[in-house]
Parts: sequence; structure tokens; C-alpha cells
Amino acid sequence: MTCAVIIPVYKTQPSRTDLISIWQTLRVMSPRREVYYLVPTGMDLSAYPRAGVIEAPGYLFTGRESYSRMCCRPELYELLSGYDYMLLIQHDAWLFRDDLDEFMEMGYDYIGAPIIVGAWRFDRPLIGNGGLSLRRIEAFCDVCRMHGPRGGEYHPEDVFFSVLRRPLLKIAPADVAARFSLEHHPEKYEELLQHRLPMGCHRPWDLGYYESYWKQYIPI
Repeated sequence: MTCAVIIPVYKTQPSRTDLISIWQTLRVMSPRREVYYLVPTGMDLSAYPRAGVIEAPGYLFTGRESYSRMCCRPELYELLSGYDYMLLIQHDAWLFRDDLDEFMEMGYDYIGAPIIVGAWRFDRPLIGNGGLSLRRIEAFCDVCRMHGPRGGEYHPEDVFFSVLRRPLLKIAPADVAARFSLEHHPEKYEELLQHRLPMGCHRPWDLGYYESYWKQYIPI
């Protein structure tokens, strides 16, 4: 199976942690993977490591809402119709290794980190976070074409797919999602993961878990 690795970026001057994260992605990815930046049209990428480029209109990068709308549009996935899957990895995520072949073979449409906030608890998390996520292209094309947001409807894109369109997607269970990526309360998953790190994690340095947990694994 084939997978395009997509890194959305919108700042011409990346932060230090942005660059560390992107270099790590390029370092651990198998040479078989094709890596692309998803950027506003015409953006200067001279400050970034070299990778392929996919451009989209600049108004889709003006904030969280416009970005979520872009991720719910079929055009994004149609651009990648030559691939089976897309790994979307934001510049604030971290990869420990490339286990994509293993996860693609499982046949899920969507895998992302368990979300443990509000009503979602460790024993009943929401699956899954979009910041580091594996998406089956054909399934996302179909859902976005036939069941995309209506009119001015807006939801964070991972909530849109994980909650509102959940019956239409084959979403990985919590144990598989945790092996793929973590975001909230990583220490709670050590026993489940048998003290093995997940494939990656999202926002390791800005949710309060870096000093207490991730620092031992992620040097910045």
C-alpha cells in the first residue's frame, strides 16, 4: 500500500520546534514514502528542509476554522487519489518511527490519538486526534463528497470525522489508536503499550507533558 506524508505549514519562518519536528519526520520516514508540504499558494519555503509541495489557496490557512474546512473538503483528498493513505502530520507532532505499513494493513479508514478531554475519559476516549493521523484516501473522498459540512456548518475537523461522521468511517479502536499516537496523559498508556512508545505523538511540548513525560524521549 502507498501513503503520502503531508505536513501542513503556513509560516515562512518556522519556530525551532517546528524545524526539529519536521527534520525528525524526514529522518525516520522510510525512503519509500513521498513527503509533501501543504502550503498557501506561492509561500516561500526557503527556511524549511526540502520536500515536495502541494499548494492550496491562502484563505484556507488563515486560522483554525479555515484549516478545518480545508480538511473536510474532497478536493484535498482528490489531490492524493493516487495513494491509498495519507499521513497528516502537523509541525507540532513527533514521530518515533515509521510503522505505517503495519497500520495500513489493518484496513482502518482513520487512526488518530485518543482524545481525553471533557466527557471523554481514559476508559472511553474519543478517537482520534487529527494532528497526527492516518486517513484512507478513498473513504475520506467519499465522506467529504457526499456528507461534507453543510453551508456555514463548522466543527474542528477531527471532531467532524470522529463524532459527526463516525458511522461512515471505520475508525480504529482505542488500543490501536494509542499504539499509533498519543496526545493527552501519555503516562496513563504505559501499561497498555507494555512500556513501548507509540509511533508518534501530537503536541508533546505545549500541553504540559513535556517536562513530566516526553522530555526523556524527545530532546529539543
